[in-house]
Amino acid sequence: MTSSPRPVSPSKPAQRKTNLLALTTLITGFFGFCCVPLLIGPLALLHIRQTGEKGSGMAVTGIFASAAWLVGLTLIT
Repeated sequence: MTSSPRPVSPSKPAQRKTNLLALTTLITGFFGFCCVPLLIGPLALLHIRQTGEKGSGMAVTGIFASAAWLVGLTLIT
């Protein structure tokens, strides 16, 4: 009696984490904390580049949202 080899199931690739600084940049950018995303956003992008985490789009979006708040506030006053 010969045993047949078991089929090898493909293992799932390791999922990349989302960078928390990028998430913080996105949230604070949308809620109008104008200075916070402009400081944290570039740090998030640098950290993402070094670690390979996800979230560069969130960081950039938070930076642009913050810039839009600043432009809007400047035009209003």
